[in-house]
Amino acid sequence: MTQINDYIKWYDIVDSTNNIAFERGEIDIEKTTYAALFQTAGRGQKGNSWKSNKGENLTFTILLKPQFVLPQDQYIISIITTLGITDYLKEKISGKKIKIKWPNDIYVEDKKICGILIEHSIGGEGINHSIVGIGLNLNQSSFPNDLLNPTSVLLESGKKLEIKTELPNLLDKIFTIYDSYRGDRDYNSLYDRYISNLYRYGEIHKFIELNDISADKTIPTYFTSNKVEKEGKIIEGKIVGINRQSCIEIELISGEKRSYSFKEIGYII
Repeated sequence: MTQINDYIKWYDIVDSTNNIAFERGEIDIEKTTYAALFQTAGRGQKGNSWKSNKGENLTFTILLKPQFVLPQDQYIISIITTLGITDYLKEKISGKKIKIKWPNDIYVEDKKICGILIEHSIGGEGINHSIVGIGLNLNQSSFPNDLLNPTSVLLESGKKLEIKTELPNLLDKIFTIYDSYRGDRDYNSLYDRYISNLYRYGEIHKFIELNDISADKTIPTYFTSNKVEKEGKIIEGKIVGINRQSCIEIELISGEKRSYSFKEIGYII
């Protein structure tokens, strides 16, 4: 029987573990995980970069081959991944809210601890493969000044963890949910769990409708209140759901409901 450690391929320095997964996607078996102590060109959502100190955090990519997932249900891979990470973090950090910030971040209270980049190759009847890149701040205690609100397991719990021990533990959480979904295909049950763990769900907050949503623009996922004037229009409302096209649904205080894709809206932290 294959053990989780058997899936992991460790590297010292790479440009991006997502790039390795793309290169080897047709060769390696499902669940192969490419992990690096340091990435020179780690990537985040919509062209954003992922910054991580060497040897202090978990930076890795999982290769999945979920042909059983219909193309229109591809957001379930994000749901599975984020739920697995929150399950893991809830065992490491006590007494604090750990939430999924749409579309693919994990927050501890109002601080970002994890970012995820998922890229799919779609076939005629299902997803040929999914490249799931994850950056989780584990032991880093200081961050660049241009990052708005970073945190780590060490900062939140006071515990320094061994990277090569923790990766199998985290993968076990993700793979358990993934294998369960493969068996029962219960989208609604996982969606309900996801919503119950969603950052700012059902709470009245301010958001920003972005002006510039050009494809080549680096899109921030959040803004501070003093840096929004030129970026777009401020709206106020509450998150009421995520649809199957992965758009966030917001009910304005006027009662009007709107949906937004990732590049169309930002949080105000």
